[in-house]
Parts: sequence; structure tokens; C-alpha cells
Amino acid sequence: MAHQSLANPVETAIPANSGALRVSRRRFAAAAAFGAPALLRQPVGAAGERVVVIGAGIAGIAAAVDLQTAGLDVVVLEARNRSGGRIWTDHRWGFPIDLGASWIHGSAPANPIWRLCRDLGLRTVRTDWDDLVVYDVDGRLLSPSQSSTDAARYRSAYRKARRWGNRQLVDTSLQDGIDFAVRTRTFSPYDQRALDFRLNFEVEQDYGEDAASLSNWWYDQDSWLGGRQDSYLVDGYGQLVENLAKNLDIRLSTVVSSVAYGAFGVRVSTNRGVQQAAYAVVSVPLGVLKANRITFSPALTRAKRGAIARLGVGTLNKLYLGFGERFWDDREAIGFQSASRGEWSLWMDLEHILGEPILMALNAATFGKALESYSNQDTLDAAMTVLRTIYGRSIPDPQAAQITRWSQDDYSLGSYSHIPLGATGRDYRILSTPSADRLFWAGEATNRKYPQTVAGAYLSGQRAAQQILELV
Repeated sequence: MAHQSLANPVETAIPANSGALRVSRRRFAAAAAFGAPALLRQPVGAAGERVVVIGAGIAGIAAAVDLQTAGLDVVVLEARNRSGGRIWTDHRWGFPIDLGASWIHGSAPANPIWRLCRDLGLRTVRTDWDDLVVYDVDGRLLSPSQSSTDAARYRSAYRKARRWGNRQLVDTSLQDGIDFAVRTRTFSPYDQRALDFRLNFEVEQDYGEDAASLSNWWYDQDSWLGGRQDSYLVDGYGQLVENLAKNLDIRLSTVVSSVAYGAFGVRVSTNRGVQQAAYAVVSVPLGVLKANRITFSPALTRAKRGAIARLGVGTLNKLYLGFGERFWDDREAIGFQSASRGEWSLWMDLEHILGEPILMALNAATFGKALESYSNQDTLDAAMTVLRTIYGRSIPDPQAAQITRWSQDDYSLGSYSHIPLGATGRDYRILSTPSADRLFWAGEATNRKYPQTVAGAYLSGQRAAQQILELV
């Protein structure tokens, strides 16, 4: 990779306009600019079969493509200065780094994202999550037999936790079930670290939330689309967005503040005026809906407001470290059994994918969110302390770094949805229900079968488009 100055290795890697990466957060004004009165008086008939899509993530883009292909007049409003939403491929190092979505979950034709990537000739590399080496808190490498024993103990506790939960008259957290499963065991500090590592690796990394908050009944009600094989997009997810969106009318830096809907159609108020149409597709992330960043008139139904309130938004953040040379294990994943669950517990080797000596740390749930309050330098220092515990004090400093802070990102306010205590899988379906046949909903949090995934978001956009096409 091109060597970068070590004077401030993290700061120099962070784009000036990158809200998700900056320590000094940019705050965007979201006040409505109501536009000319003449526009507000325009009858819906003049808008005809016009559709406003709110959000240029993969769900909004999928909806817009299908609607435009069917002959409708479509405009996409995007608050960011780029398309893609939580898909964000950065090229500042001279090769692609995915700051948001990285994997295709389900590498088979049943997955539409897999099919699209095949059709477009996008390169993928399959991820072997079993190609894992684990280190304890003191840097001791676990033997394969020890690691296998720890994994088997975790699986046994996990099965007991789920069986216990299913017997309860009310929902409990997954952590409640785990605590019950191991209640009669004498746990050494090592045993606790090993259990915590596995629970974070197997569950919390996937759902972006602590086991103590996840519903034991419902948290994993989602389905697999195209099998359980994950694949990494070598050249970045951004290529897919660019190909799908190339013929769309996307208005960037357009922040939606309110949406009015009724017999007249829809009126979408933004910082750049008002858009009027017959229908709107709302594809903003769940975190934005939970924060009430968009006002709806009339108010959304009690059922929909309840679903938004009950569903949770998790956190998964990445730290990319670029080095001059490789010093780590020749394995796809490196685990670290930290003193506190989930702290720098998972590292991915990207050299075999990108051909460059890069490590990626994945931090999820409580620690992933807490890490967002660290300064760039403190984040880097904490990461390097762990790497030097594992590989020795003589390893080099990184030459560049990229940090994400998705829970602080104004236009996502989190990474992806999950089902906490008090919610059920039905809440995804409630959120997906059209509002007065004027507002149609898309995004991963509106797909009950495939939430948390790019494929789920894409399919939800196609569903919203089809719902509109059935009315015109």
C-alpha cells in the first residue's frame, strides 16, 4: 500500500466530509424549507404517477430502479453527499475499503445480491469463519484442542439457554438463558472469558447487541437466503450501488424533515424545497425513524409507531489498520479473549483478499458503541495494545487507519436492526405495512425474513415498488 505519514496516522486517513469517521462530528441542519406556495397548491393530478423515494441506500435504489423501469417518474432524495447509505466503499488508500456492509450473506443464486454480483462480474472471496485462531487475554495462543473444547462448551450452554427460554411463560433475554445454563458450573476466570468470546463471536457480532438485550424467543427468527456461506466483495459493495443507480435521478445533500400524505398524494419537505408526488417510498434506517428525524402528517398508526419503538438498532464498528508488512497469523480470523466481553475480540486478515497488509477489527454491541466516544488516538492506542499483547511489543505502528462510528452517524444512528426484549418478529412486518396506500416502506428493518442484510434491504425495495405498481 502507499505509505502514509505516521505523524497522525488515524487523522490523515479520515476524509474531511466523512461524518461516520470524524471525531468532531458534523451536525447537519434538518429544518424544513417549505418552498414556494404555488408548489404547495399544485394538485396531485399534475404530479401524475410520480414517486419520491426517501433514501438512496440499497433499498431505495432497488425500489427506484423497478419503478422507473415500469415507466413511472421517480426522484430519489438522499441526505448524504453520496449514494449507498450504509453501503460505503472508500478508496483513499488506492484500493477499496468497505466502511459499512462488506459481506454477501448467502453465496448462492437464491440470494439476489449474489446473482447481481455474478451478472456484473464483481469479484468475491468466500469467508471461512472456522479458519480462526484464538488468543487469551495474556497473549497466550490457544491450542486447537483447547479452542475446540471451549467451542463445544459454548454450544452446549447455548442449546440449554434456548431450551430454557422456550419453556418460560414470558420472554427472557438470551443472557438470562446462558446464565441459567451455566448456573451449576464452577467457572474460572478463563472459563468466563472463553464463554464470553464465543457468545460475542457467534451472536453479538451478528446482531450488534448484547445478549442481555436480545430476545431469547425471537432474536434469531430471521432466515438464511442462499445458504450460510458468506462472501466478501473484493472491489467493494460500492460497485454494486454505482451500477444499479447510474440511471436514477438522485438528489444528494437533500435532508427530508417532514412528509404529509393523504388523498392529495404526498408532500415531502426538505432543506431544498418541497417534492410532491402520488406516492413515496420511505427507506430511511430504523435509527432515523426511532429518533423522529422525519415528521409524518397525519401521524403514523399506533401499531407502526409501536413497532418502531420496540425494534432495536445495534452497533458494529470497524477499525482498519494498514501496515507496511504482515506480522500476524496466516488465518482468516483472529480472536482475542478480552477481560471484558467483546473488547477487540475479533480481527480479520484482509491481505488474502486485497493483497495488502491490512487488519480489520470488528467491535459490536456495548463496546462497539462505547468505542465511538474514544478519540482517534485513544482508539488506535487501545487497538495496538491488544495487538502487542498478542504479537509482541516490536510490531510496527500502522501507517494508516480508518475508523467508523455508525451510532453517531446522523443519517443512520446505528448499524442495523435486531429484536430486543419486548419486540417480536411481527414488528418487522408491521413496519413494512403501507400507510394509507401513499407511503410504502423499505429497508432491512422492514424485512422479517432477512433483516440486517443487504439482500433483505434490496428485496424490501422491490416489494415496495411492486405495492405501488399494483395501484397505478
